[in-house]
Amino acid sequence: MTSERVFGMRGMRMAALYLLICCSVVRLSLALDADVDVPAPVTDGLLFVDGIYFAPPYVFQRKGYALYANGAVVSPSNQWTYMLTDLRVDEDPELPPGLTKESSFADIEEKDKPPFKGFWSMKYGFLFQNYPREEAIQKYVQFMHSLPFVKSVSCDRESNIMTIETYSGETRPVGLAPVMPWVSRKTPPPTPEQVKAAIVAKGRGFARELRRGCAVFCASNGVHHAMYEKNVPELLPMVCDLMASDLPRAEKLKALKELELLQACDNPRWRTFADNFKLTPELEKRVGKPGKPLQTWMAERRARVAAGTGGLGTGGRGPVLK
Repeated sequence: MTSERVFGMRGMRMAALYLLICCSVVRLSLALDADVDVPAPVTDGLLFVDGIYFAPPYVFQRKGYALYANGAVVSPSNQWTYMLTDLRVDEDPELPPGLTKESSFADIEEKDKPPFKGFWSMKYGFLFQNYPREEAIQKYVQFMHSLPFVKSVSCDRESNIMTIETYSGETRPVGLAPVMPWVSRKTPPPTPEQVKAAIVAKGRGFARELRRGCAVFCASNGVHHAMYEKNVPELLPMVCDLMASDLPRAEKLKALKELELLQACDNPRWRTFADNFKLTPELEKRVGKPGKPLQTWMAERRARVAAGTGGLGTGGRGPVLK
């Protein structure tokens, strides 16, 4: 057998092996990027996305880095892709020079920086990666007090929010602790496979809440809230009655907040909820009619909240889904 013949056979074998490896890589890539149904369809509970009621069965699906429920986004890709960025911060970032009493937060926010590489993300990351949680919170509050344009800082540890007022009259609520766990961890970024697995896990969390009979309220920006199943029979009919009433949107949201329902407030997410809400015949059939007039129930609820017997803990706030 000639050397050319041997080389040709070996070359064919190598080409075949290379083709097999390439096909395997392509199949693996397609498997990672393919649509993934998270759990089996769920027939229990009630699901709202941006105020729109969705009828069961509920199907959760990961598409790329986003999570969908019945075709609607409930956890967008930008809520997950940031995890692929190396967020470790070893040095305390420096404030831009020249800040005065007339300055504002806008003078610190650097719009040209990559995501999570601006001053605030770096400051947040540095504190919570390098100090114990409580010490990091104290340092964060002290830092806010030290800004020359900040007039006052008030902290609500129950909600983990500090409200900052500037000399120019701006009021800004700021979280006291990270809502994104990866920001506070001094670890390498996860792999794409780990992030996609976390998205699937979040979908399973939604499915568990719905199977229990919770009413799950989602926003397309990725914020979620669940009303405990034990509170659904009493509170959800009243929420639906309130949202379907002729009250102005601002009054509806004010009532939800005062009555400690759904952790609602007058912000874009809840305004979208109020604008999109429709009490459809199917939803009304599933929820049922309130047992008393809306104004009567609201007065009773307001009294219970004031007395501390119907608000936090028993008012249907439910768990915030992680």
